Amino acid sequence: DGAVSMQGDFAIGTTTPAFKLDVRQNTASTHIGNFYSSTDNYGLTIGRRSAASTGVATHIAANDATGYGIIQAYNYDSVGGGAVPLSIQASGGDVGIGTSVPGHKLDVTDRMRVRSGAGGTAGIWFSDSSAANRAFFGLSDDDATPVAGIYNAGWRLNVDSAGHVGVGTTAPDEYLHVEQDQPTFKITSTNALSTSSGTEKIANIDFEGQNNNVYRVSGRIAFRQDGTWSTSTDTISPTAFEVYLQDSSASDNFSIPVLKIDRNEIVTAPGIYNNLMFASVRDVQVDSSGNLGFISSSIRYKENVVNMENIDWLYNLRPVNYNYKVDSAKQKQYGLIAEEVDQINPYFVSYNKEGLPETVNYSFFISPIIQALIDQKNEIDTVKTDIENIKLQLISTSGTSNGTTPLEYSDYLEVISLKVTGLVAFGADTVGTEAIPAGETEVSVNFSESYSTPPIVTGTGASDLILTEQINFIITDITETEFIIKLNNAATEDIEINWHAFEKAI
Repeated sequence: DGAVSMQGDFAIGTTTPAFKLDVRQNTASTHIGNFYSSTDNYGLTIGRRSAASTGVATHIAANDATGYGIIQAYNYDSVGGGAVPLSIQASGGDVGIGTSVPGHKLDVTDRMRVRSGAGGTAGIWFSDSSAANRAFFGLSDDDATPVAGIYNAGWRLNVDSAGHVGVGTTAPDEYLHVEQDQPTFKITSTNALSTSSGTEKIANIDFEGQNNNVYRVSGRIAFRQDGTWSTSTDTISPTAFEVYLQDSSASDNFSIPVLKIDRNEIVTAPGIYNNLMFASVRDVQVDSSGNLGFISSSIRYKENVVNMENIDWLYNLRPVNYNYKVDSAKQKQYGLIAEEVDQINPYFVSYNKEGLPETVNYSFFISPIIQALIDQKNEIDTVKTDIENIKLQLISTSGTSNGTTPLEYSDYLEVISLKVTGLVAFGADTVGTEAIPAGETEVSVNFSESYSTPPIVTGTGASDLILTEQINFIITDITETEFIIKLNNAATEDIEINWHAFEKAI
């Protein structure tokens, strides 16, 4: 019951102690020794120089009435107490760092650090019950700006020192960088909104800007599947994918989508119809792959540019009126039949997946129609020129010595056959010569006696008159009492015209 004090080494089980206390047991089935305490948490303390000293010490004791022991490393800062940087609970196998009562296999209070070493970068491997490595949380490299991430049969989620998040890449160059063979982004909302058919779940993405002049300070974009919701399976039978926008001041609950794509690949943007466009606009085209874009007209993208070929095929098209079968209002439409256009010029037809004519590319007709207008104008100009020449030739026919009509214009003239009965009387009112003074363009000839009907009057140039293409005449305004001889241009000398009048007897 007393205290034992001794100098030198103390040995149990050996006569040659190597330490101050050297206890040895040579029998495998017997403990070296047992320490008992009638009070919890008291046992063997190793490391303290005295009861009043501070510093690090190791304490081995029973932690409760069950008698299970604990091993604790204390850092005494005062007599009788201190922090517990390490605690091992024998009863549950829990290890505590910074706590004397660990609640898990490893329970750490405050931060801990894992360093990279020769065997690999810093991190923690996680395994399943088979002890095989399944996932790794840690650094992908060992440098001053490492990428931290999750490795699971490849680096899956990583964050670099600049805050860039990479999914499927260890080198993200944006704040969110997804790199996969088939990238997928999915948001599922657990917020259920009541609808007439059950509940519908909407996922929102919030966008916020700082004093943005284009958009509101904050807003939301919602993606939703339109369809019937099943409360029994908590799933929806989608008929369309819808996109909704809502600014922070809006009171609606995403009732009208800004974009809708249904399962038949029909794209709808309800608000576009009421948008007024200004300034420079472009026609949007869609190709057979569903790509949207515009057709460039710049010479920068063209080669083999030549004048358009003959477009007479354009006149073989058959414009029609019709209405669509699905249109209950039977609204009258104007257009062409794709199958008919396909037979005339397939270039202006688009085809469906089965290769059948589906639609006519009406905008492609603009260039051929422009060419047709140019061709028609050229033809009209030619006809106008021919008509003017005919007028001159008719004047020339009346004002030349032979009085013939050029054959090149015979197609434009109609020959009238006259049958004259009775004798043609000659006299002052049937034959004469009239002079048009120099500088004048017409002269009036009066009959001394009136005809019963306007006579037929012809004229020829006088023998000493040389008529040129610039000086021609016409006899006009014939009545029972007079007629007028007109020049197309005033001459520099008197122009004499021989005329003959014949009374009609048809």
